[in-house]
Amino acid sequence: MDKLLQEFLKRECVDFERELQAHWGVGSRFFQSNRPTFRDVYKRYLSLACTASVVSRRRKAGAEYAGNLVECGYLSLVLAVKGAENPAFVLLRQSIELVLKLIYFTFHPVEYTWVCSREGTREPTYASLLEFIRQTDEHRSLRIHNNVCDRIDQVYGVLSRYVHIHSQAFAHFGSLPYRSTAATKVVGNMNKRTRELWPLLTMLLVIFFPEKVRVAQENERKLIFSSFDKTTRGILHKHCSLHSTSRYYVK
Repeated sequence: MDKLLQEFLKRECVDFERELQAHWGVGSRFFQSNRPTFRDVYKRYLSLACTASVVSRRRKAGAEYAGNLVECGYLSLVLAVKGAENPAFVLLRQSIELVLKLIYFTFHPVEYTWVCSREGTREPTYASLLEFIRQTDEHRSLRIHNNVCDRIDQVYGVLSRYVHIHSQAFAHFGSLPYRSTAATKVVGNMNKRTRELWPLLTMLLVIFFPEKVRVAQENERKLIFSSFDKTTRGILHKHCSLHSTSRYYVK
């Protein structure tokens, strides 16, 4: 990894740890025993958040989905280090829907306008969003993308369990106390789930908005591609240099 990128990620992790201690009541002892795992998760979040910010730049329609995606990731991390597993993982599930909607409404600007302005208009379901992704040229043309939708669907199914209280780690009424033991377990599970999910969502955004990624600043591109292994980075770099989806953008 690039040295400047390493230094940037380290600074961001330190700043976020201080924020969690100062404003969210997370004890310093948590980081003493969980810092490597926590930082691995946070680095993936930074890559996804950067991608969301880049692909929503200078656009109005659907930009709120990208903004909410960043917020979902941030709050899921906060809840995880507080030991609140159910809501943390429900937000991970929501992040999948937000990425799919961002892509879908880019191709369907009229339907987006109806959803925003007509109260009776039903939004597309998760199943219909995923099926749309599978039918696109981007899905069919990129080799690495062949099983991305299947993998996302599998993760979505696992995360859906937490909507109906899959975890037994509950907060007491009236407060969300810091619980070191619970937090360690939840962040470990968070690391496991995001190791696959967040790079997959980042990949989808790169695949469908290659020209946005291509014109991003160099440090932004390095952060975006830091989620992928060398082979995947090579394929996605080539995709960004060969493909453009500018004809679909709604200003």
